[in-house]
Amino acid sequence: MGRVWAADHIALGRQVAVKFVSVALSDNEAVLQRFAHEAQMLARLQSQYAPQIFDYGTLADGTPFIVMELLSGVSLQTRLHNDGFLSLVETARLVEQVCSVLSSAHALGIIHRDIKPENIILVPDEAGGFTAKVLDFGIAKAVLSGDPAGMTQTGMTLGTPSYMSPEQLLSARAVDGRADLWSLAVVAYCCLTGALPFVGDTFGAVCLAIHSVHLVDPSVLRPGLPPALGEWFRKALNRAIEERFSSAAEMAGAFAEVMGTGTSRSQPPARSLSKPPLPSVVSLSPAHPCELIAIPGLPTAPKKRARWRVRVTLSAIAAFIIAALVLVSWGQGALLDRSATEKHAEDIGREVARWAGSVTVRWPLATADPSRVAAPTVHAPDPSATPLPAPSVAAGSSTASP
Repeated sequence: MGRVWAADHIALGRQVAVKFVSVALSDNEAVLQRFAHEAQMLARLQSQYAPQIFDYGTLADGTPFIVMELLSGVSLQTRLHNDGFLSLVETARLVEQVCSVLSSAHALGIIHRDIKPENIILVPDEAGGFTAKVLDFGIAKAVLSGDPAGMTQTGMTLGTPSYMSPEQLLSARAVDGRADLWSLAVVAYCCLTGALPFVGDTFGAVCLAIHSVHLVDPSVLRPGLPPALGEWFRKALNRAIEERFSSAAEMAGAFAEVMGTGTSRSQPPARSLSKPPLPSVVSLSPAHPCELIAIPGLPTAPKKRARWRVRVTLSAIAAFIIAALVLVSWGQGALLDRSATEKHAEDIGREVARWAGSVTVRWPLATADPSRVAAPTVHAPDPSATPLPAPSVAAGSSTASP
């Protein structure tokens, strides 16, 4: 249906996600209407557990776009695929946060109708946990304002069958907020057990399982879970609408009671999301498959390597300073050891004397004791030494060469 890009918002000075309608569907009136509907739903919904919308408009060629908050995290579907399931504390955190955004949406008369792991992004937080973000309000139903024309037609199935409530399978138009709560209960079941409560090889088999198959207690699939969870799931996944939780707040409160804490927010997650590491992705996916532009995370060097680089840098600076001091001391007669340096200077002087056939000067070198400073002395040339030929001067040149 669309394509999502990461972009720099020049006016805001931040990165954002820009969602476009695919060129192939730009002439499809139903797709354009659903795209605009998603922008309207997000603009009405103000929740920290849903992406924030910044702008909506059309390009010069008429292509509509939505500018939204850019999220860096991993979908719940990817997390479950990698780890198999979540801890009980993490699941409680997820249920609480998704119930929060659903409570806000239902108060506005917005029914999501497609709650599933692919539409929930886990954004890591500073405490090592995560913040859940519910995406894709493209097929959301606005109950208070009525269903937009053409959005839900007779016989149309909207949503993902495995997560749909029995009444939603029968009619996508005859649903209320309790359909979203059913879907969230299925998601929670997957988080705790790593399996769907109702499965089938075909669409018809899935529908039949949802309407008739007995629910397996989650503690059977994962021993050690609190026995009270079974009762919570039997209420949340009750086929009779009136027997389910009446609101998202009631559903979250009941799960917190199962945890025995009164609130899941007070407990840290049992396992950090850093293992395995979370990939950084553009997480605003459309209702249908589209191309996502990945944003790789910035590499961070280990602390040990950083300290090693600091030591190398400081050592290089110290070596440079020492070398500079040595050069200055050589030219200005600073404190040096006479034993080796002066002997080397005498050897050079003798060679110069052999070449020039004249005298050489012993270089005065300072020592720690000023009284030991050698005074310049003149040595007569060695009579036994064979004088070197005098340097010749090339015609037209003022430079002498030996």
